Amino acid sequence: ASTRYELENKLYNTYKKVKLLAETDSLTGLSNRYSFDESLKQVISLNTRSHKKTALLLFDLDHFKIVNDSFGHDVGDLLLKKVVSRIKSCLRGNEKFARLGGDEFAIMLSNLSNSDQAGQVARRIVAVLQKPFEIASALLQTTVSIGIAIFPENGKTSEMLLKHADIAMYRAKNNGRNQICFFEEEMQNKFYLRIKTEAELRVALVEQQL
Repeated sequence: ASTRYELENKLYNTYKKVKLLAETDSLTGLSNRYSFDESLKQVISLNTRSHKKTALLLFDLDHFKIVNDSFGHDVGDLLLKKVVSRIKSCLRGNEKFARLGGDEFAIMLSNLSNSDQAGQVARRIVAVLQKPFEIASALLQTTVSIGIAIFPENGKTSEMLLKHADIAMYRAKNNGRNQICFFEEEMQNKFYLRIKTEAELRVALVEQQL
């Protein structure tokens, strides 16, 4: 009986290792595209019943090809790992963070009460990447273009959300990169208004202090 138990335990541990390898990106340790797609589908089906919002943030590194071409793929890989580490430092830890391939990443935020929360997370990511990375005696500055799509407003399936987040990301690139762009124009306008109001409040506080 003991041997059978040990064998079953061994098989289960092997299964867990294989499952982890199948769902993990080997370079960054993040979830891979397959795992992310499955999680997104699950969360959408749960949130359909609970009427909660889910935000999908899609982003890639601006001009990453230039880093690979100028410094080589080893430096490029190291930059990706450092970017991931820095982004993780500004997340709460309950988000699903994945590398979809190359320099493209996705973050899923579930159980949101409003879309503002997605904008706040995106702004933290942009802010945390402002400081250059020191790699191989070189200072590398990298920025991201972030596209945001919200369930259920921007799509009721994982495919539709990914498609719309992708469109928003390319809009962010066309706007000059290092930008955050919501798929829906109304959400984008609210986002800009919020940033403008915060900036005006900061100026008012400084002027009062002076």
